[in-house]
Amino acid sequence: MTAKKLFFLTFLLLAAACTNRKEKQPSSNLELLSFYKGYQLWNEKLRDIDKPYDFEQIINGIRAAEKKDLRSIDEAEIEIAMGKLQEELITRKSNENLVSAELFLRKSKEDLGTKEIIPSKLYYKKLKDGYGKPICYSDTPLISYSAKLLDADQEIEIHSRNDEPISINLSDTIPGFAEGVMGMLVGEERILYIHPELAYGGLEGRLGLNNIVIIDVEIVGLPQVDLIDSLPEADCRGD
Repeated sequence: MTAKKLFFLTFLLLAAACTNRKEKQPSSNLELLSFYKGYQLWNEKLRDIDKPYDFEQIINGIRAAEKKDLRSIDEAEIEIAMGKLQEELITRKSNENLVSAELFLRKSKEDLGTKEIIPSKLYYKKLKDGYGKPICYSDTPLISYSAKLLDADQEIEIHSRNDEPISINLSDTIPGFAEGVMGMLVGEERILYIHPELAYGGLEGRLGLNNIVIIDVEIVGLPQVDLIDSLPEADCRGD
């Protein structure tokens, strides 16, 4: 990335509140054309940049460029500033999502009719009954499922139910999934509502940033070896 582009991005990445003041309307041809140039700048350069920015600093940067009064900026300094701002944005989003997740789960019993598995962390709603013995932690059930992240009241699909059923070792899954599936019966279907702490947490590079995970899971079958040889001491929580 060139120094010129980095300098331009610097102003875009400066986190600050946008001004709410009433702007002066253009009253002359010069003002109207100047207004139009600013409008074009937004649509062509700024609109699709997913970062907060400070309009005053953008204007200051334009004024400095017009006067050819750009101060020398070290590219390493810009990279550090961009990295720190990205961390701030991730932390802010992660914290906001965690608050939303905990509020959603607290209200889920009232709004969705969910049942509690782990207080404040894991809830489920049964869609279909099953039969036979409960699923144990040591089992490897054949399942069909879909999975979504709840982000700002929008559901983001991360696994489609259209995929073929799979055999899954519960010890290899996120804790909320394993805990939510234990005790299910063959043929049973549930929707699991999983707190971020029992899912993907708030770490960058993993799925979501403290998002609730919603999983619609059906137990399609259970291998005969599991039906016969499940350890008696295994955790097989009932409904």
